[in-house]
Amino acid sequence: MKKRLVSVLLLLSLSAASLLTACGSEDGEPVDTTTAATDTTTAEPALPAGLEQADYEGAGFNILAREWGLYNNYFFAEEQTGDVMDDAIYNRDKTVEEYLNIDITYEYTELEINNAVQNAVMSGDDIYQLALTHCISGIAMMVEEGLLYDFNDFEYVNLSADYWNHNANERLSVNGKQFYAISDYMIADPNALLFNKGLLEEFKLENPYDIVRSGEWTLDKMMEMASAATRDLDGNSTYDYKDQYGYAMSSDWHFNSFYYSSGIYLVDKDSNGKFQLALGGERTTRLMEKMYELINSPDSYIWKHDVPTEERLTIDTGRVLFCETSLNVLNEFRDTDVEYGILPLPKLDASQETYTVNDWSGMMCVPVTVENPEMIGKAIELLSYYSTTTTLPTYFDIVLGVKLSRDEDSREMLELIFDNIVFDAGMNYFGFNEPMMKLFYAIDMHIYKNNTSDFASYYATYEQAAITAIEEFNEAAALLK
Repeated sequence: MKKRLVSVLLLLSLSAASLLTACGSEDGEPVDTTTAATDTTTAEPALPAGLEQADYEGAGFNILAREWGLYNNYFFAEEQTGDVMDDAIYNRDKTVEEYLNIDITYEYTELEINNAVQNAVMSGDDIYQLALTHCISGIAMMVEEGLLYDFNDFEYVNLSADYWNHNANERLSVNGKQFYAISDYMIADPNALLFNKGLLEEFKLENPYDIVRSGEWTLDKMMEMASAATRDLDGNSTYDYKDQYGYAMSSDWHFNSFYYSSGIYLVDKDSNGKFQLALGGERTTRLMEKMYELINSPDSYIWKHDVPTEERLTIDTGRVLFCETSLNVLNEFRDTDVEYGILPLPKLDASQETYTVNDWSGMMCVPVTVENPEMIGKAIELLSYYSTTTTLPTYFDIVLGVKLSRDEDSREMLELIFDNIVFDAGMNYFGFNEPMMKLFYAIDMHIYKNNTSDFASYYATYEQAAITAIEEFNEAAALLK
């Protein structure tokens, strides 16, 4: 889905009368994006075909979410605050409210989203018109129990429009039904690679932006460059977090993104559209061998995700050339003096057509108990449509761009990353299912923790149980009307 990104100047001209997207996401305060309004006028774009103005007499449109990660900072705003992101959210919502005469509200729940939706459906209550999920937790359960409305049944939702993610449409559909969807309303949270520009220049290394553009940005190339930057800074002949490395990252879920940057999915579909296990081939074996090499390289520093802050070798320490991170946490580095750039995660090999990555944010779903699908469909479509020119470019230009405003190369890399986000039923539907979880987290649970490159025997242990879990889901989904 190509993002039609626009200048932040467009956003600053928006008003309520005019124009008004993680599993591993860390909570954090948003950056200070307060700025003065710019007196710039723009023409209002044409609305999606068929979406005429309507009067729903102040009907409620209540959006449910858990209070964590991106949902805390970049989705909801009850008033204009002078913060550009808050104002973009507020103005977008206000436009939709006025166009349809509805009342958009937000509700955080302490329950898992699937439990809150289940409670609403079991009681027959139309209290949530849209729910924003975790990336994995409860996703399969809500489908299996028939709790969700099919997006295809919304007359005014056009899933073929540019502001809907077509990869998600295909990969997450179940028997032709679309219970989860991703539009520009959903701010994505992919993992990416940061690099230290100072160390790159110090060691006279190649320009990684040019390597990406050439299609040659691979794990091998990254490890080759990383080998130049490792240094025993304290001279004690023992490498620990006080030294300098060519590559660093947290363990656990961060490893999983290398499946998708390598063009590997856990699950695909057979000729009948049913899910089937896709992991375990020669390409997966090569990835596991390469990850073993990366993890055990003397040029790599891998820290356990729960270690003290001082033992985390993040880009702002200035002691790492390449560091994998979630883009959601870039605001934590806004005060650093380290000049850094952004790159996509490397490919497994140069034969891959493009650079892909998964999304650790959530998805949109609608409880099956909704009573006014016409109004809800229009509201969802308009929120998605307006997000393309409001909240999405603001997130790029202001939130992600604070430290990168003079780096057009990183802006180009961000667009490349966000344009090529992919989805996998193996992650979203089955990532927390016990046998599939062992495979989804195999790099952490087996390659890293067991310190071995032997994936074949590990895969054989869980293969049949994973196949059975997928078949059971297919059977349950086949019973849905």
